[in-house]
Amino acid sequence: MSHGAPAGPDRSARDEGDPMSPDARRLGQVCWIDLSTPDVDAAAVFYSSLLGWRLESADTPLGRYVSGVTDAGPVAGMMAPPAADGEGVPPAWTVFFGVADAAAAFDRAGSLGATGLQPPTEVPGGSLIAVVSDPAGAVVGLMESRGSDPLGWGRPGAAAWVELQSRAVDASVAFYGDLLDWTPAPEDDGYRILHRQGQPVAGAMAMPPEVPAEVPSYWLVYFAVDDVDAAVRRVEELGGSVVVPTMTVQEMRFAVVADPAGAVFALLRTSG
Repeated sequence: MSHGAPAGPDRSARDEGDPMSPDARRLGQVCWIDLSTPDVDAAAVFYSSLLGWRLESADTPLGRYVSGVTDAGPVAGMMAPPAADGEGVPPAWTVFFGVADAAAAFDRAGSLGATGLQPPTEVPGGSLIAVVSDPAGAVVGLMESRGSDPLGWGRPGAAAWVELQSRAVDASVAFYGDLLDWTPAPEDDGYRILHRQGQPVAGAMAMPPEVPAEVPSYWLVYFAVDDVDAAVRRVEELGGSVVVPTMTVQEMRFAVVADPAGAVFALLRTSG
């Protein structure tokens, strides 16, 4: 399987004063990532063992929610899908991007060809979230953030990059450009870096032809680790699997893996 390199900036040394970092929850930036999985307890054990997360659990109107926390701050959450919606839906990570008005963004996404999956819903802390499937079929979250906890980013155990694998990449780039005010950089060997106000936000590439036809477009989350090779071995020890073996592209070493339930994510070391 071929795979594009995560070509975003090295933010392993988090700059608390950078107003364009995801920590500031600026519009169009990554503001949260979330795992939907049928066995939250098993997932919590897997990710905490692999990425060194401290776990926090809370009962919410939507169900029990488990958050992963590192020294960088809160880094991710996970919960089971609603019983009525969970049957036949594979476990997966969802990336949420900041918007000024969740209801307006949800409606705008629909007008641009997206399919609404979850209308704007208030979550504990007061933020509003909505979920859509973009015109190419990738599930993406929209978040009107009203909280104060910054998203941990770039340090080991936290997300360091996100990337869209699309079956209609030109349509996807146009969609996010209209919805989130992103601008693509010139394509580099099939890979596009998407910017907002001059700052890299995400990557995008066409789905590799080797991927089975039944796999829809999706957003891939890269978690930072100190040693990708060791982390991949740990994934297998914990019952996960390797999707794309470890490789190095432009000084960035990464691998794509799946947790024991099948949710796909990536491991990334950006330098060294």
